[in-house]
Amino acid sequence: MFYVIETADNNTREIKIYISPEPGRTNVGHKQLINGWLGLSNGRSEYAHGEFISEKDAIKFIRLKWKDRDVHKVRDVNYYTAKWTGVH
Repeated sequence: MFYVIETADNNTREIKIYISPEPGRTNVGHKQLINGWLGLSNGRSEYAHGEFISEKDAIKFIRLKWKDRDVHKVRDVNYYTAKWTGVH
């Protein structure tokens, strides 16, 4: 399975979207979470955006969810950046 995790940096206004082999974990209690807010730490909010059967499905979801935010893949790793809008 593949999981999409977003990190929004409230200081730099940078958004990073990761494809992870594991679900995100909350910053309090470290519980795995597939969908929802994971927490806030050092000015960065993290959100879990679902579970996908294939990496291709996760990439398709990223492109659809952030389609209006100019999403770019960073190098050959499974992380993307998107423009900040202040809305999740």
